Amino acid sequence: MHICYACGAHLSFIKMNDYIQCPECRSFTFVSDRSAEVENKEYFDNFFKTLEGRKNDSMKERLYARYESVDHALRKKEYSEYQEKRQQIMQHLNGSARVLEIGFGSGEHLYNLLQKKIEAYGVDISVTAVANFQNKHPEYAERVQCGARLNKKIDVVYCCALFEHLDKPREFIWDAANRLEQGGLLIIDGLPLLNEFSAHFNMNEDISFWKPCHRAIYSIGGLRALFFQGKFTLEVYTKHDDYNYRVLSLHIRHGYEKITELRSSCVKHKELPGLYAYYRICRKALRVNSLAYNACLMFRKN
Repeated sequence: MHICYACGAHLSFIKMNDYIQCPECRSFTFVSDRSAEVENKEYFDNFFKTLEGRKNDSMKERLYARYESVDHALRKKEYSEYQEKRQQIMQHLNGSARVLEIGFGSGEHLYNLLQKKIEAYGVDISVTAVANFQNKHPEYAERVQCGARLNKKIDVVYCCALFEHLDKPREFIWDAANRLEQGGLLIIDGLPLLNEFSAHFNMNEDISFWKPCHRAIYSIGGLRALFFQGKFTLEVYTKHDDYNYRVLSLHIRHGYEKITELRSSCVKHKELPGLYAYYRICRKALRVNSLAYNACLMFRKN
């Protein structure tokens, strides 16, 4: 039997290696015969091995920057509200004594916290990510380790672009609760959150529905139900329809499937569009809405 990762409702009409929408909370769950840890580890170990060798197309970068600024002007209220609330959330992170970043990836955010003299730690399931960080910042080598847990009491758990990769979200929440002091905060950043209104993409086109890495696309109702079970209260959240998501999704719609692996529209690659096709995609991205927003949420341990 398969259940919704968010609310726990029974899922019928199962199709392996595909997303199933919950009839109760409307969240999407990815059904696979392999674990999220195995499938994500395979992808990210390879991703970080090839990261240093990637080069961007400077003309595409300029086109992207130009149309992203246009998009920000067209959606000024949406972007402003998102940035204001996210800044409020991040102030809690930057003002904390002890922070744990789970899934620190390339390590820029963790390094910035350490540079601010915050007692910060990082864990990641990718051996390559840990080794890269230790080689780049040997003075902080003891602050990172491979895995998903840290046996130390902390004030804030932070993760970015991670929670949607988990197929055991309840274990993550319970472990965070055990690591946090009473009243501690769990901040989930860069989370794809279901757009339950007007969208121009289906789940086979939207970049957030990333098989097999993204194991769930949550609705806000599904998230509230999930974290309530874990003794957390949602204090504040903010969301916006990220321009980059829309550009990437349009690559999929126009048959550039390699974008799902590369996750960057400006990388030089023979299987990505030429300059004129890219220009058309950037323009069109101004007029469409994603099926999943980019969200930042802050939960407090009860």
